[in-house]
Amino acid sequence: MDRRKASTVKAIIFDMGGTLKKPFMKNASIRPGIDKVMEILGLEGNADAYEKKILERYYEYRKWTRKTLTELSERDIWTKWLLPGEQKGKVAHYAVELNSAFKEALGISELRTDAVSVIKELHNRGYKLGIVSNTFSSTGTPSILEKYGLKEFFNTVILSSGFGRRKPDPSMLLKAVADLNVLSGEAAYVGDKIDRDIISAKKAGFAVSIYIKNPGKPGIDPEYPDLKPDFTITELSELLSIFKK
Repeated sequence: MDRRKASTVKAIIFDMGGTLKKPFMKNASIRPGIDKVMEILGLEGNADAYEKKILERYYEYRKWTRKTLTELSERDIWTKWLLPGEQKGKVAHYAVELNSAFKEALGISELRTDAVSVIKELHNRGYKLGIVSNTFSSTGTPSILEKYGLKEFFNTVILSSGFGRRKPDPSMLLKAVADLNVLSGEAAYVGDKIDRDIISAKKAGFAVSIYIKNPGKPGIDPEYPDLKPDFTITELSELLSIFKK
């Protein structure tokens, strides 16, 4: 790959799940999250029935978001999709708390071991940094950045839950480069999904697209077999060889 393209880059934007964070690990059971949801709302009844209902509606919501490339706020997710008609005012009031409990119960996702050092070094090398991620949570990414002391290194953080659109719609990436005051042709995007991250980077006209291998995701999109990232990496630390001082 012609590394001269990387020399034009002034800003590096990251996906979150599977990229800055390790691939998602599902929990064996989501019952603790369902119990917490029922406790928050004071719901009575069969927990198995609530678990089945919420999970079914959650997966229906995910299918809808992928089809429409639309993301809703926690309030709308819970009042319109996961618990419609169930104490609407109370559900709306506690929606962020409900969402956090449910998301935590779904599985675990921690930062990659080299994420902190790589982010700090890229910042030290003078690159503007940002995050653009599909997520149904408004709190997960800010919390993990705060936990690891990384908040100050990112000039923009755009999450689909607040933005209202999802990749591969390129609009979030275009908003990010506007926030960073750089041109699309001066930006790189790093992600772990060809069908969302690499496609959206190409659509947005980014100078460089970088695919970080995810064992659970294919490196080729059958719908776009000829679409290739500019670089493929296994560890975030490899970025330091691509983007020099």
